[in-house]
Amino acid sequence: MLIFKTFLIKLPIIITAYFLVMCSAFSAEKVVYPIATKREHDIEELLYILINASEEKFGPCELTPFHENINEAKIRYFITHDLVFDIIWSSNTPDLEKHLIPIWHPIRKGLLGYRIFLIRKQDQPMFSSIRTIEDLKKLTVGQGRFWNDVKVFQANGIKVKTSMHYESLFDMVAKGRVDYFSRGFNEIFTEYKEHVVRLPNLNIERDILIYYPWPKFFYVSKKNPKLAKRLIYAFKRIKENGKYEEWFLKHNKESIKKANLPSRRLFTLDNPLFTKKELLNHINLWFDPLKQLQ
Repeated sequence: MLIFKTFLIKLPIIITAYFLVMCSAFSAEKVVYPIATKREHDIEELLYILINASEEKFGPCELTPFHENINEAKIRYFITHDLVFDIIWSSNTPDLEKHLIPIWHPIRKGLLGYRIFLIRKQDQPMFSSIRTIEDLKKLTVGQGRFWNDVKVFQANGIKVKTSMHYESLFDMVAKGRVDYFSRGFNEIFTEYKEHVVRLPNLNIERDILIYYPWPKFFYVSKKNPKLAKRLIYAFKRIKENGKYEEWFLKHNKESIKKANLPSRRLFTLDNPLFTKKELLNHINLWFDPLKQLQ
């Protein structure tokens, strides 16, 4: 009887301890990621889709954007030193591959590697006359100061002028400080619409298409290998159930139609930063510009 009374006295403590353990087991894992720029909101959306698709197997997860908007160089520095971020998205570089856990699924099927230009309206005849990569090398492209694309253009002998500020690149084109601003075709139509009223001599070049392998991947901090496993599982799941293709077409179908890529003259550049070239053999991972949309 004494033992039973002792048990009853301790029962609330036992129950409380049990619930504390259970709550700990099922509490949401907190994952910090960089603030998405306006042109990366689709990637942020995909991250949420991946986390939701893996919740049943891996448990709840609280995705939290970092409170401060910082440039790409600082983002890469922080996460490669196990600071601030659990996950980022970026184009491939040997440094990120060395210090982080890459998730080898091209986020947008690599379609950002297909580039068309913002130019001045009056310069269209000059671009229409370009027939070789040597012709293109006579011109100067505008790019962001910390963008990895700068190294790609320079490695291919193309002159680059940079700016610290994304918005100023549009002015640099309009004022003739650079000849063109190379953009992903999935970005350019929205950007043109947003800037043409203020800069009416801007135009979308109509004849040329540049391609270099330029996939963006998710990179996970090595302090969070569970998150990496979660994302690998989630990618497989959403590709099997059609959620990935649904997301891809939602954000890119209109631009694919507008860009009319098969009609353009294609110039291919080498990307010395892209080390995982064997991935290119897996054609199911990549966007095909010649494939007709249904």
